[in-house]
Amino acid sequence: MICLALAEASQVWPFVVLALCVAAIVLLITKLRVHAFLALLLAALLAGWLTPSGSLPGELTDSELAVFRIVGERPTDLAGVQRQLADAGLSTGRVSRTLDRLVAKGGLLVEGNGEARTYRAIITEAEAKRFHGRNHFVHVLDQVARDFGTAAGSIGIVIALASIIGVSLMESGAADVIVRRFMRLFGEKRAGIALLASGFFLSIPVFFDTVFFLLIPLARALGLRTGKNYMLYVLAMAGGGAITHSMVPPTPGPLLVADALKLDLGAAIVAGLLSGILPALGVLYLAKWLDRVSPVPLRETSGASLADLNTIVNRRDDELPSFSLAVLPVVLPAVLIALASFLDMAGKKLPGVVTALGGLESFTMLNAIVQFLGNKTLALLLGALIAMALHLKQCRLTFAALAQKIAPSLETAGVIILITSAGGAFEIGRAHV
Repeated sequence: MICLALAEASQVWPFVVLALCVAAIVLLITKLRVHAFLALLLAALLAGWLTPSGSLPGELTDSELAVFRIVGERPTDLAGVQRQLADAGLSTGRVSRTLDRLVAKGGLLVEGNGEARTYRAIITEAEAKRFHGRNHFVHVLDQVARDFGTAAGSIGIVIALASIIGVSLMESGAADVIVRRFMRLFGEKRAGIALLASGFFLSIPVFFDTVFFLLIPLARALGLRTGKNYMLYVLAMAGGGAITHSMVPPTPGPLLVADALKLDLGAAIVAGLLSGILPALGVLYLAKWLDRVSPVPLRETSGASLADLNTIVNRRDDELPSFSLAVLPVVLPAVLIALASFLDMAGKKLPGVVTALGGLESFTMLNAIVQFLGNKTLALLLGALIAMALHLKQCRLTFAALAQKIAPSLETAGVIILITSAGGAFEIGRAHV
C-alpha cells in the first residue's frame, strides 16, 4: 500500500508543481506587479527546485551512477545490466526505468529493442561521478540559465528581424498601402475578416510568433486609418494564426500528433483546415464582442509615433510605395519558409512530388537551395533588408538616420525576447519534473 501511494504521488507531483508555478506567476504579475521577465524566471527556478533531485539533465541518482559502473563504451546487453544491478538490490522494473532516464538524459545510447537491446555509455564513470556529486539547488540555477539560452537562441534573431520589418513597414507607408488595398477589397466592415484570414493561412507554414510580428503593423495601420476597432483587428489576426498553428500540419504540434496517430499527412492538413473554420468564426465573433464591450485605443509604441503614422496615413497614393513592394517584406519570408516546409515534408512523405520535380537527384538539389533560402533566419533577414531598403527610399534617410529609427523597435524586441526566453526556461524546466 505504501509503495502504491508513493507511485501515485510521483505521478501527481508534476501537476502540483505546474499548479504552484502558474499560481506564483499570476500572483507576482497581477498582485505584486513584478515584471513578467522576473516572474517567469522565478517560476522556472521554483519548478526546478521542486523537481525531485536527480531528475534534471546532468543530475545522476545513486542507481544511475551504478549503471555507469556496469555499462562502459562497449555495448552491454539488457539482461547483463539487469543481472548485475539485481545484485545491488534494484528490481527489474527499476533497472528499466533507470536505463530509460539515462537514455533520455543523453548519458546512454541504446540499440535494438525488446530483450535484444544493448546499451553503451557516452560518458565515463569518472565523469558520471562528477555529475552525481552536484548540489541540486545549484544545478537548477545552471539548468535554468541553459534553458533560457536555448529559448533565446531559438527566437531571438527572429523577433529582432520581425521587429525591424514591422517598424520599416509602418514608417515607409508600406503597411498603409496594404491596409488601403484591404479596405478597397473587403470594405471597412469586413477588415477584421481580412486580418483573420491572413493570420489563418500564414500560420500554417510559419511560426505563430513570426506571423504576429509580421501582421501587427497592419493591425496598427488599420486601427489608425479607421479610428476604431483596434481590439478587433489584433484579436482577429492573432486568433486566426493561433488556430491553424495548433491544428494544421506542418506546424510542429499537429505534425507530431498526425505522426503519432499514423494519419495521412494530406488528410490531416485538410481535416485541420476544415475543423479550424468553426473556431475561426468563433474567434471573429468573440473579437467583435470584446471590441464592443471593452475597446482598446491605439497607443504610442517605440518606433513610429502616432503623429508620424497620422502623417503617413494622410499621404496621397502616389507618395506611397507600390503594393507589390509593400507586401514583399511580408510575403517573401512567408513563401520561402512555407516552400521549405513543404519540400521537407514531400521528401519524407510525398514521393509523387519528388517524381514530379525530376526525380531524387533534381529534388535533392532543389531542396538544398530552398532549405537554405527558407531557413527562418535567412528568410526574415531578406524581408528585413527589403523593408529597410524601402524605408530608406521612401523617407529619403541616411543609414545613420535609419539606424536611429530602428533602434527603439529593437529595444522593445529585446524586452520581448527576455520575457519569451524566461517563459521558455520555465517550460523546459517544468518538462523535466
